[in-house]
Amino acid sequence: YVGILGMPRRMAFYDYANPAIAPQAFSVTMSAIGGFILLLSGLLFLLVLIRGQFGARDEAAAYRFAVPLHM
Repeated sequence: YVGILGMPRRMAFYDYANPAIAPQAFSVTMSAIGGFILLLSGLLFLLVLIRGQFGARDEAAAYRFAVPLHM
């Protein structure tokens, strides 16, 4: 989305005080927040995978079926 708005793709650093690129500060900030959310979700996904693989196992509960009203 921010690429459509004209945000440069590659920047080594971002100078928030530079008036020439000040209009892009919001896009850069939103991209950084989005990257952090993506990183956090990836870490949580790995946590779920690891706990699923190495966590304690539960016994499967017996299936219970409803009693039919009409035979």
